[in-house]
Amino acid sequence: MKPTTTTAVFAPPLTTLMKITSLIVFAASAFLAGDLAAKSSISNATSGSADPGWPREKFSNGNRLIIYQPQVDDWKNFQALTWRMAVSITPKGGKDVVGVVEMKGNTDVDNVSKVVVITNPEITGTHFPSLDPATMQKMEQLFKTFVPPTISISLHRLIASVPMQQAPAGVQLNNDPPKIFVGYRPSILLSVDGEPALSEVPKTNLKFVVNTQWPLFFDGENSSYYIPVGQQWLTANSLDGQWSPTKKLPQDMSKVAQDKEWSTLKKIIPPPSKSGEVTPAVFYSDKPAEVILFDGQPVYAQIPETQLTYATNTDSVVFVYTPTQQFYYLTAGRWFSAMDLQGPWTYATPDLPPDFAKIPASSPASAILASVPGTD
Repeated sequence: MKPTTTTAVFAPPLTTLMKITSLIVFAASAFLAGDLAAKSSISNATSGSADPGWPREKFSNGNRLIIYQPQVDDWKNFQALTWRMAVSITPKGGKDVVGVVEMKGNTDVDNVSKVVVITNPEITGTHFPSLDPATMQKMEQLFKTFVPPTISISLHRLIASVPMQQAPAGVQLNNDPPKIFVGYRPSILLSVDGEPALSEVPKTNLKFVVNTQWPLFFDGENSSYYIPVGQQWLTANSLDGQWSPTKKLPQDMSKVAQDKEWSTLKKIIPPPSKSGEVTPAVFYSDKPAEVILFDGQPVYAQIPETQLTYATNTDSVVFVYTPTQQFYYLTAGRWFSAMDLQGPWTYATPDLPPDFAKIPASSPASAILASVPGTD
């Protein structure tokens, strides 16, 4: 949707718009490819077969491990890495159990071979909600048998979502645009890492999706998903389907309310008779995605001494270059451009109009200058 007029309005500094929280998706290939004996063997780590995608599985002594797409939480000084991943473990002769494992390790980067070696990988936390503490400890010990002493991963995959200014020098980033949704009313992004990994809720007929940050439940009896948003519940027959508010939850949700793992949901089970909240739109994605959310139709403010305008009624960083009516969107340190907010979007950091560098320091929009090449 293009701006037909430019409205000059008071706008707060864009500092608040620069609070980017991106989880970095990477390939934990060593769980499947085996150990690295020493750093000298790094060059051999990239000569294997093509990326098999996700999820991935490995067998050991009759036990089976499935790893779902991992997420990095932090890569401090490009030396200390912390990450988490959904896993499914099937003990020999037993049933599969789904959970989340959190890990940390030290990294050694080789910019020539484009490989990172993680040393001293350590489990920092495990979450298997369907297990009692004793069984959970046994499952953690079983998972440890799959962890090699060193892990080799592709540098390109590791930094694919790192903000541009944080990337190690000399590395070519993957600059494919994420999936970008645009909303004009209250909305949420329901993001699942690949195919949903379901785990049973103890003592119920319900399951929950492990590889998402939302408390997302599935009722097999009516083949429906349920998700709490604020004080209300939404339901849909498929994750990418039409979500609608509901006051009727599966009967077993009453047991969920009594489970300490879900204690935060107790106040909204059963759903309040009147929540007074607007029902949000739901954007679903099984891959990295962003949402540009406007408070109504876009409102733009002119930037003095330039031919740029920027959107003032969104927490996203959205600009329009007036001569071409091109949109520019900043996310995770990278710029993308499109002729329409609905896309298609293309990588634009090296091709920003010169006016971006002319944004006055006194402008509320000047906070983005740190992400404009040539404005050090």
